Amino acid sequence: MSRIEQKKALKRERILEAARALFTSRGYDAATTREVATLAGVAHGTVFRYAPTKQDLLLMLYIDRLSAALERGLREAAPESPLDEQLLTIFSTFLETYADAPALAARFIEAVRFASGQRGTEYARLNEAYIEAIVARVALAQGRGEVRAELPPAAVAEAAFAMYAVVVYTWVRCPEPVIEDAQTKLRALLEMLFNGVGART
Repeated sequence: MSRIEQKKALKRERILEAARALFTSRGYDAATTREVATLAGVAHGTVFRYAPTKQDLLLMLYIDRLSAALERGLREAAPESPLDEQLLTIFSTFLETYADAPALAARFIEAVRFASGQRGTEYARLNEAYIEAIVARVALAQGRGEVRAELPPAAVAEAAFAMYAVVVYTWVRCPEPVIEDAQTKLRALLEMLFNGVGART
């Protein structure tokens, strides 16, 4: 990375750190991009070069944080451990990303549903990375006989991710979200997915 690129990366990082601090302390609606620029030590116009709107800044902030969470989750989830435990570990890193500011996370989750342009593309790529990572873990689990061999790994991955999405969507809207509650619910859903719901005879 060239010196100019390094300076741009550091400036971007300062802007995102300032946005996170202000959105959390003052609230998303009250905080302004001008305040973000002041706290980051950059010109107001510089913020707009990175994110043309406050919502775009929010999207950029969480897409960055979730990308880092995915990398951490994949490192922490041992590939040889049971698949449901791996997925719970990976998804828990996402929950932890949201846990420090649930109200702000709820705003992001609502906004990203309608994201377009650069942020929409970035979020789509992030979701693709989620699914590809889970598909790889499902395939390994199939190789050791933990998941039925005839099931398409992508379908299993999408089902697991859908369960996570339902949990996080409702959890961040709780009056007082507790991460352990979300993990407990997610664990139960993953166990149901891998054990099946049919009556045992």
